[in-house]
Amino acid sequence: MHQRAVMAIVASAGLLISAVAPATAFAADSQITAVVVSLERDARGDIVSVEHVVPTYQVAATVADLDRLPQVISAGVPTMFHAYDDGAPDPLQSTQWGYRRFGGDQLASVSTGRGVIVAVIDSGVDGTHPDLTGQLVPGADMVNKNGDGTTDLHFHGTHVAGVIAAKSHNGIGISGLAPDAKIMPIRALSRFGGGFSDWIAKGIIWAVDHGATILNLSLGSTMQDKLISDAIAYAVSKDVLPVAAAGNAGFQCGPQGCPISYPAALPGVLAVAATSDDDSRAEFSTTGSYVSLAAPGVNIQSTITTLLNKILPGEDPEYAAVSGTSQAAPQVAGIAAIVSAATGLRGQALMQALVTSAVDIGAPGRDPETGYGLPDAFAAVGQAHHVFANVGRSLDLTTAATGPVTDGSYVTFEAGLTDSFSDGSRAPAALGS
Repeated sequence: MHQRAVMAIVASAGLLISAVAPATAFAADSQITAVVVSLERDARGDIVSVEHVVPTYQVAATVADLDRLPQVISAGVPTMFHAYDDGAPDPLQSTQWGYRRFGGDQLASVSTGRGVIVAVIDSGVDGTHPDLTGQLVPGADMVNKNGDGTTDLHFHGTHVAGVIAAKSHNGIGISGLAPDAKIMPIRALSRFGGGFSDWIAKGIIWAVDHGATILNLSLGSTMQDKLISDAIAYAVSKDVLPVAAAGNAGFQCGPQGCPISYPAALPGVLAVAATSDDDSRAEFSTTGSYVSLAAPGVNIQSTITTLLNKILPGEDPEYAAVSGTSQAAPQVAGIAAIVSAATGLRGQALMQALVTSAVDIGAPGRDPETGYGLPDAFAAVGQAHHVFANVGRSLDLTTAATGPVTDGSYVTFEAGLTDSFSDGSRAPAALGS
């Protein structure tokens, strides 16, 4: 028998900082051994985890041998990753300032994310929440093999999912940025908010194989992990866009910079920093050259599992405001879903559209605090449509008049322009453009 062991998990200033050793165990003869995990496809094509207990001096050779097997997608020593939220939830806030910052209800004029599946690889998503019922597609549980991803014993995954795709205009709770997108719940973090890298990597691969085109990863570690790296590379190769939290280590930055967070810093990942309501970097948000975009990350209101009410008596049982780059990342994932649904863009092309159309809020150009700036769904879609010929423009006039209009009377009209493109799509145009 063997048991995975974590060296230390340190809580400091509300931030989870992991100091993690490879999973190790002591055999009966006191020889130090390690657990190597291989992610493999079985005879049915499903992803399975296989653990191999080997002496530590054989780890590198074992990983190399396993990587050469045709059924193995990745092999490595698992490490621990954690959710990136900055402390416990606060009582329900009365506004969604992040939602408004991106245009609020006007986003629906671009798209509502219909047809896009966003995988939330996290602590699970509470599918019974009234703002999330009907918003989920089948998922998977990498912590409990008998689960389906709809159990959230923490709260984090449910909060992230609500930011992306909570129901809109249903008379309760909040509005998700992309309310017609679907959430694929992938449980890869435990009730304590942490999870081994093989759980996360397996979740990434499962999500890609089952139709997700955007991955939300509001989690991370300062350790670069081979299993995670290989899984992200697999997603990128399948034209899937990984969106990841940049990290909450802003308080640990020094002359040499901040601790690097993975998977945010991996190639092909859209890394998201957090901003305050004045568009400045949130003080907890990690900085780095890998930061791609920024989004609101302070006091972000969203859905939580009702289980949390039993842990924090007196709190609202269904909604709470939470801060962290974990809350910034799903806002970008939601905007990405809107843009993808409106343009058909996927993967790295979708990321390119988002970063090149972003609203610069920091130093000119890309900067390590906020990347290229805040995503702009309207600009991203407009920019993408420029690759198609504009085949027509229509003027729509509406009036609030309730009776017949006579000579000499004054009537107020609202005017709107709509462009039609050769690909069959339509988009609002600015008056005077």
